[in-house]
Amino acid sequence: MVNTSNKRENTLRPVYNQNFYFPVRLLDPRERSNPTLKQ
Repeated sequence: MVNTSNKRENTLRPVYNQNFYFPVRLLDPRERSNPTLKQ
């Protein structure tokens, strides 16, 4: 998993409004079948 964002010059504030992608795997089959767990 890699987090990357655009590099900003001349600023000390990090950029947090970038879209990061975190892959999520559903290992439990009940998470796919139960509608309350999908939320």
